[in-house]
Amino acid sequence: MDRVCLALAAAARDLLPCAGPVVEAASRVVAGQEAVSDLRRVVAARPFVGFDLEAGPGVDARGDLARLPLADASAGTVISMNTLEHVRDPFACARELERVLRPGGTLVVSSVFCFHLHDYPADYWRFAPAAYRRLFPGCRWLVLGQQGVETTPRVTFALGLRGEAAPAWVDEAPARLQALRLRLEREGAEPVSLVDRVKVRVGYHLVKKRAFRDFVHADEVRLRLLDGERVVAASAP
Repeated sequence: MDRVCLALAAAARDLLPCAGPVVEAASRVVAGQEAVSDLRRVVAARPFVGFDLEAGPGVDARGDLARLPLADASAGTVISMNTLEHVRDPFACARELERVLRPGGTLVVSSVFCFHLHDYPADYWRFAPAAYRRLFPGCRWLVLGQQGVETTPRVTFALGLRGEAAPAWVDEAPARLQALRLRLEREGAEPVSLVDRVKVRVGYHLVKKRAFRDFVHADEVRLRLLDGERVVAASAP
């Protein structure tokens, strides 16, 4: 988990219904990530249940993402941050997330893309933004996004509503996506010293741009709102 995941959860809370109970898959707060991975403080006013394979901070109940011990349509919001790359069958796990999410409920999901292999307990997959359309067919409306270089993003993500209902702000979609993009770029940026920023910019313009592009464009966010397969609105730097 990182700052963009925290920013995404906060933005989803303000942009979509995010009713309770909130269910987080893979909720264990990893040592050293306390500042960005404790999502229950973002949605503190709602009932919150954290599931994980392992016990630990942030875990209310142990459970397998492929077999959540929850009834159908029992969750108002489902969150899964940087987890799907670690499951053996992402389609089965995505179906399980949709199963427990009630109609009109909010889905918040992310996964790393251009990122080092990290075994928890194993690292299997990478997902382009368009993959979430295939993984979550039960969400007609999806905001697909990515952070980082356009062709090699660091993180990809989706915000969705279960079922057919459109977001309340769909008529203002271009402006809402633009505001969301700016918020994620601001709140999701990893802290970098002014000296390092200057060094990167100088290197980018004087040496090989390709060698520095991942640093220069690291915080850029691109978004698309989909109604089924149709792109309704988009926002890019």
